[in-house]
Amino acid sequence: MVFTSVQDAAGWMEAIDVDEGEYAAAFTCDGAAIAMSTADEAVVLQCTNHFDREDLQRRIVRYWEREQLSDMPAELREVANLLLERQNRPGRSIWQRVTTWWRHESASPDRSTDS
Repeated sequence: MVFTSVQDAAGWMEAIDVDEGEYAAAFTCDGAAIAMSTADEAVVLQCTNHFDREDLQRRIVRYWEREQLSDMPAELREVANLLLERQNRPGRSIWQRVTTWWRHESASPDRSTDS
């Protein structure tokens, strides 16, 4: 997941998931590691002075390959912007997918019917 701010990320994450180690790592778009913890059932994210652009880059490349996306930009900020755009793209509901399929099937000229 990509967020526009550390605060947005903390608001989206669940404390129980942080406590149980569900998130392997968190970074800023320039590669600064983010320390994850909880306090009073709230997620606390804190930027550190540790930069690991190589680890961030490896994780992004694995994701990019798994999702079979187009060529990956060289700059991490461009990657982040593309991923944000992808995340925020409106999806089609199940109803939209079913009605599209139904229209396609009913319009198909070679559809056989048994009478």
